[in-house]
Amino acid sequence: MTTIFEVREAVIGTIGEAFPGMPILAEEIPQEQARPFFFVKDLPVVHSRIMGRRYVRSHSYEVQYFPSSIEGANQEILDVAERLTELLEQIRLGSGNLRGKGMRFETVEGVLRFMVTTDIHVFKTKEPVPLMGSASFKERVE
Repeated sequence: MTTIFEVREAVIGTIGEAFPGMPILAEEIPQEQARPFFFVKDLPVVHSRIMGRRYVRSHSYEVQYFPSSIEGANQEILDVAERLTELLEQIRLGSGNLRGKGMRFETVEGVLRFMVTTDIHVFKTKEPVPLMGSASFKERVE
C-alpha cells in the first residue's frame, strides 16, 4: 500500500526534476534560507470508504514558492505557477502515475501558495477467517 510519505516524496521529486538545484524543503523553513526555494506543506489527508473494502485516500499539499526577490516578483511567481500546473497534473509514483486535481494558487505577501490534491484508491485485504475444525458425519440408511 502506498504511504502518505511516499506520495509527498513523489510530489517533491516531480518538482525537483523540473527545477534542478532549487532547494525543496518539507519539514520547516530555516530563518536564513536563501531564496528562491520551495516549501511543500502537508494538508489534511481524507480517507473515505467507497463500498465494502474499497476506500479512496485524498492527499492535499500546499507548494509554497519563495521568489528570489519580493520586489517585482509577480512575473516570476506566475511563471512558476504555470509550470507547477503542468508538472503536477501527472506525478510519478513507483511504476505508475498519480493525477493532480483541484489545483489552485494565490499569491500572499509575495509568496506563491499552490494547492494540489491527489487521490489513491485503496483496497483493504480481507482478514482471514479461522476455518471450522474437523467435523465427522455418520450416514445410515433405514
